[in-house]
This record gives sequence, structure tokens and C-alpha cells, in this order.
Amino acid sequence: EVSGYNVDPTSKDSIGRSIIAKNGDLVLNAERGTIHLRAKNIHIETSGPDKEGNFLLTSNGHIILASTQEVRLAGTRVCVNGTAGVNIVSGNFLNLMGHMNVKGPITTLSSIQSLIDGNWTSILEGLSKTCGKTEVV
Repeated sequence: EVSGYNVDPTSKDSIGRSIIAKNGDLVLNAERGTIHLRAKNIHIETSGPDKEGNFLLTSNGHIILASTQEVRLAGTRVCVNGTAGVNIVSGNFLNLMGHMNVKGPITTLSSIQSLIDGNWTSILEGLSKTCGKTEVV
């Protein structure tokens, strides 16, 4: 089905098709296929009440974010939790900026002592406590 024939292509906010669910959920389900979204730009926005507008991605395979320009993650708090490992690879510089949290589950002194002793487990356990659970929902 094709729509949007009578839309002015020079207008920035022209809507060619709108699907509105006044109550309840809107579900796109391709049980034995793939859902493709193609556009010049794709904007997804959540607007739940009282900061309840969550955006959840769940996969039993890979989730890949790729860009020819830049990928940005921003939030009041950002946690990266890799249960089997975390790789940060760069062919150039890697810059980390911030303050060491000395009030959390790990302290500067205990971190340095763990590094000297080769005890990475205590560091990773401390970091996982700061990030909370990031399990598949």
C-alpha cells in the first residue's frame, strides 16, 4: 500500500501516513520475517509520565549500532555491563575523563591494591554493583 501522493515534498513536516492507537498498544509483528524501517531520518521518542518513557531493545542475538560518522551515548548515568567481557578498541587515542568515585563499592586504595595483587575479580564485582542489573527483559 502506498500513500503520500498528495503531500507537498517541500514542506518539512508533511505527514504521508499516520497510525494512531488512542488506547492500548501498537504492535508490528512479522512472525516469520523481518521488519525494515527505511527513511531519510528515523526519530523514536518516548514520553511516559514522570520519567517513565523508557526505550528498550532486547535481542537473543546481536544488537549492532554502527555509523559512518559518530555514535553517542548520553544519560544522567551510563552503565556498560559485559558479563563475558568488554572490548574498547581504537586505532587512535582513547580518552577517559571523570572523577574516581571513592564512596561507592570500590575505592581508589582498594582498586590500586587489587591491581597490584592481580585481583581483577574484586574490581569487576565492585563495578557490577554500581551498574545494577542489565539483564534481558
